[in-house]
Amino acid sequence: TGGNGDMGIFRVSYNGPLYTTDDADAADAADADMSTSATIVNDESVSATLAPVAQPTFANRPPKAVLKADKILGFPPLTVTFDARESFDRGTDEEGFALRYKWDFQGDGETDSASGPIAKHTYMKSGTYSAFVTVLNDEGMGDVAEILIEVEKAPPQPLIIEPDGESGFAVGETIRLVGASLDVEGGPPLPDRAFQWEVRYHHVDHYHEVMEPTVGNHLEFVAPNPLDLETAKDSHLVVLLTVTDDSGLSMTIERMISPKMTELLFVTVPTGLKLDIDGSRYTSPTTLQTWENHRFEIEAPAQRKDYYSTELQRMQSSTYIWESWSDDQPQLHEYVAHSSKNNVGATALVARFRTLNFGSPSETSVVDLTSSSSSSDSAISRTVDSQMASAIFIGIAAAGIVVISGFVAYFLKTRRPKSNGSDPEDGVNAKRAQIIEHAPTDNSRPSSACSSDDGGEGAGIEEVA
Repeated sequence: TGGNGDMGIFRVSYNGPLYTTDDADAADAADADMSTSATIVNDESVSATLAPVAQPTFANRPPKAVLKADKILGFPPLTVTFDARESFDRGTDEEGFALRYKWDFQGDGETDSASGPIAKHTYMKSGTYSAFVTVLNDEGMGDVAEILIEVEKAPPQPLIIEPDGESGFAVGETIRLVGASLDVEGGPPLPDRAFQWEVRYHHVDHYHEVMEPTVGNHLEFVAPNPLDLETAKDSHLVVLLTVTDDSGLSMTIERMISPKMTELLFVTVPTGLKLDIDGSRYTSPTTLQTWENHRFEIEAPAQRKDYYSTELQRMQSSTYIWESWSDDQPQLHEYVAHSSKNNVGATALVARFRTLNFGSPSETSVVDLTSSSSSSDSAISRTVDSQMASAIFIGIAAAGIVVISGFVAYFLKTRRPKSNGSDPEDGVNAKRAQIIEHAPTDNSRPSSACSSDDGGEGAGIEEVA
């Protein structure tokens, strides 16, 4: 300034680069010759030379704190890993200063016991927490970094106690549904009205309802039959438990329970005949797998089967009707799939048939003589009646042929011309005709099984015979 205190105007000439930044990072990075001098000149051409007194140093600057977390949102218990390894000291590279770390996970100003650049903390209750790390260098200078952790209110944690999912079940067995709920924040136990159970029958990629969603705890249901024999081996039950707290938060878990399986062997004697099993038709022998105690209907229908006769060199047909089951049950009855003794091998059931061969059926394929919807006893009665009727008709026709033949023979003999007696045979024939003409007509003498009630006709049949 001038002597009078007025602000003077100066021209500055500088023989080196000019730095105007106050950013310490930029200053650290600058490659400048700080020994360069500068000259200032006032408006009266008075000049002076300026030069830095000493080289600047950044060792007395605080470190830079950097904080990261592997998760910032979740339900309790929420364990978070904090990482401050990217924090640095501006003088570390040149001076080798070490850093120290102080942690405050709750944001309450209290220093936690953790130390080092990596620390873990578990949040047990819901809320919003500010986590801090303070980074200090050897000179006691420090920097603080903060990160927010949001711990949401956790839904209740359901637990299925029964069924255990390992014991298996049989059809008709009563299965208990018992559950519990855990409150991770230490709340009181939830009442039974907070529990809801559901049971589903799963087959491959779809399911059917066994028990609709039902509120309560300590419930029971009865294990159902499988849908059918075809799908039993690929099916199981699934139990679902949903627990809802007073705030409306809920969680659902599920458990698969598998049925106890049994193997069944169905056989016919003779083999190769057909059986109606649980609404489907199978050719014996057949092996099926199903749930233990599965109840279903079985029937041994009357049927016709073709076979090739090597003796006659052509196809023949035989009719088979049911005779007995190995379990001494009726032709159509309910069967229970029990497991075999010691659970080894298959449980066998045998159906025995007998053959009816009246005539030669014209059909060339297996034909059922009964339908699965009709009564088995009446169906067999109709079959036997029709066969007996056929036999009676054939017998009557044969008897008729014999009777007609007798009449024809009698007529021819009685119409033969009488002889003059010169031929001995003519006399014998005449005497025989006379005996026949006066034959007795009462029932005192045995007659043929095919004789009729008329005496004359019976004599004619006996003569022909």
